[in-house]
Amino acid sequence: RVWAFFPVIDVTEDDVIIKDLAIYGNRAGRAVYPPAYSYCQGTVNVESESGIYIHDGAKATVVDGCYISNTQGEGIFLNGGGSNQRFVNNRLIDIGDKGIVTCDVSGPALISGNYIDGAGKTPNYVSLKDVWGWGDCINLHPCSGDGWVVTNNILKNALRSGIRLTGVSKSVVSNNYVSDCKDCGIIACVRDENTIIGNSVFRNGAGITLAFPWDVGSTTVVGNNISENKRNGIMVCGGKYVIIQGNSISHNGEHGIFITDKAYDIPVTEERWPEKPIRGEGHCSPSNRIIVSNNAIIASSQRAHNTYDNIFLRCSSDILLEGNICYKGEGSKKPRYGLNIANTCSYITMRDNILEESGEVDNLHNEAAD
Repeated sequence: RVWAFFPVIDVTEDDVIIKDLAIYGNRAGRAVYPPAYSYCQGTVNVESESGIYIHDGAKATVVDGCYISNTQGEGIFLNGGGSNQRFVNNRLIDIGDKGIVTCDVSGPALISGNYIDGAGKTPNYVSLKDVWGWGDCINLHPCSGDGWVVTNNILKNALRSGIRLTGVSKSVVSNNYVSDCKDCGIIACVRDENTIIGNSVFRNGAGITLAFPWDVGSTTVVGNNISENKRNGIMVCGGKYVIIQGNSISHNGEHGIFITDKAYDIPVTEERWPEKPIRGEGHCSPSNRIIVSNNAIIASSQRAHNTYDNIFLRCSSDILLEGNICYKGEGSKKPRYGLNIANTCSYITMRDNILEESGEVDNLHNEAAD
């Protein structure tokens, strides 16, 4: 067991294997950072607070079977490393900032079989509206390359999101269990051509969110089980060429599937940003060329009876809705409509959807322009 104020292990060489170590960060012994703390202030850097810090282009690092807890900053921080990283079968508990984070690296790489419970635990350290201050379990930051595989992880109790894909494309997120995170279970934004498949996403601030500020998308969300999240089950915010197929979406607080153009619908953590409204400012490009097929959506609007819908489309065009099953459920809180299409939508195609008994007001509400 190693007690550390600075990185326990600092990796700058290729082909390093770190296996079966216990790393305890002694966070309780550190002074609380002031609210004005920045990413780099004086001699204290975020990376100098990590359990394992990999940088300077180091390639093919293996971190296997390690126990990392109570760090001031990240559990594992890959900053400017090379390709072929493998972070597998590790246990990260009560991490000060992000559990596993990457920035300015190249893929491919593997993150698999990890158990991460508690990210964003350092007081004030992650309280700032700063790109480095996110308390996610797994965070793939900008310039993280292509070909990442994030699979078979158990991720719980993050201050923000379970998995954040900001800077990767052509990557796969599969068979993860993500629960009780205050923002999104899984959020993919900025880059595209990712696949989110077979994940269980329960009791988070929101389920799966896709947010594209530019004319990109090309993300596939298939075969996920998404339930009891406080806000939307699946939200698509801008982008195109998205496929939402074969998901089970039940008992979420707001809409089951919500397709819109508004960037401000992305959840934020109210506890950390109390001055920022849940829906702030900002716009994405309209959502278009999206396939929504063979999903089962049940009992949305658990946050407020007769307020949200099983499927809601707004500011969207060229959408195919085919073979979806919607049902309003048997509980006291039921969705307003099974399928609600706002008048800001156009070119909506509907085929073979089952909408009987799917909404409290009506099964279908369609105001699309075409």
